[in-house]
Amino acid sequence: MHNSLEIEAMSSAKAQDLAARLAVQLCGTDAFKTELAARLGYTRAAVNRWFSEGNRPPTIVILYLEAELDRREGHRVLKDLNSAIDAVFGYK
Repeated sequence: MHNSLEIEAMSSAKAQDLAARLAVQLCGTDAFKTELAARLGYTRAAVNRWFSEGNRPPTIVILYLEAELDRREGHRVLKDLNSAIDAVFGYK
């Protein structure tokens, strides 16, 4: 996970690349801009501008994407642990 200073220090191209990779992971497709706009409450046009040449997504967007992916992974791990506990102790 990056901190805000690391993200701010990135070039526009590097920030765009990072945001795009994270959004693809989160949304499950490389056609993520509409879903990303809906998740964040931005217009699709605003999201398109972030990925235009010379522009960059806001730092908070990258932090959000990383946090959502971490949350999803944590949820998956918790679900797996609960299943393992159920199997060991015969719950359910």
